Amino acid sequence: INGSPVYLGFNQSNYEKLNDSSKPNKKEYLYKTTQEEREYLDNVFSGKSEELRYSNHDGDYELFYPYKKGKKIIVLYFSEYVRYGKLGS
Repeated sequence: INGSPVYLGFNQSNYEKLNDSSKPNKKEYLYKTTQEEREYLDNVFSGKSEELRYSNHDGDYELFYPYKKGKKIIVLYFSEYVRYGKLGS
């Protein structure tokens, strides 16, 4: 975006907007990464790695799954976050 490298992400709510006839605003699809995720994605998109990336912590699970067809690469991202809390005292 404007000459700066960024990663874009799409999810269910973003996908519904893509069916609109107006041109999408890329800023609405920015994917916020950690330094570790950025390094992983940089390696995948530069062709240095084709490895999956799996992590789990505190009941949260994430999987980055690179898919390459010809010279095109996308990374599918799957996640499950368990949100729980306590009501009352």
